[in-house]
Amino acid sequence: MSKIKVANPIVEIDGERTFEGEVNSHQEIWLEKGLNSWGGNLAPRRARSITDYRTRPIGRSADRLVMEGLDSPMARWISDAMRIATGADLAIYNRRHYRGLPIPKGTVDEVDLIQCSRPFEEYLALVYLSGRDIVNIVEDNLREDAGHEYVIQPSGFTYTFSWDKPFGTRLTNIDIDTGRTYLVALEGQVFNRRTLYLAGRESRFDVRVTNVPLRGAMYAHVLRTGAIASQGRRIWVV
Repeated sequence: MSKIKVANPIVEIDGERTFEGEVNSHQEIWLEKGLNSWGGNLAPRRARSITDYRTRPIGRSADRLVMEGLDSPMARWISDAMRIATGADLAIYNRRHYRGLPIPKGTVDEVDLIQCSRPFEEYLALVYLSGRDIVNIVEDNLREDAGHEYVIQPSGFTYTFSWDKPFGTRLTNIDIDTGRTYLVALEGQVFNRRTLYLAGRESRFDVRVTNVPLRGAMYAHVLRTGAIASQGRRIWVV
């Protein structure tokens, strides 16, 4: 938490005084994180356009990532970010109510993360699921009448299914151990807005809401990997 006094600002971070002194109108305070503490110094003030909102590039994308398609490149990238940011074994993501925009090829800004995750920005949730629960949930979301909207976009596992099989028996292969318990990351609205079919198991889950928002998970994923790239196909239709 920063504390600033007019004319003679005091900046404190984590209870430690980082800067104190006079700042003139042509100067600004630069804060820098050291190995064990923050430091503050004066620097010439930089002119900033109040109409240019794309001022914080965070990485580059080799390709334009879109949410279209059964096995969506954008959804693969988002579900990976969810899984890694929360330390989960797996992540489950779907596109119900999704109204975001593609991530552009080239330089990616914080604004692009806001646009690609519309309309949701909730804290991610963690829940322990048995392998059998995961299989049943994937099956429960293979609904022809909903198109691709409900089809689960996974991170940490893959699966194959057939639309020609009756509902509830469409999975032909899934690399999940039904005898194991997994820690699974999901979006927060799965539980408060019912954006995912949970095979009638909602009341059995002990849900823990994390302090990691969806966009924060994506931001951290960019910084961690140094680039935005969709990894590996995960869904096949036979």
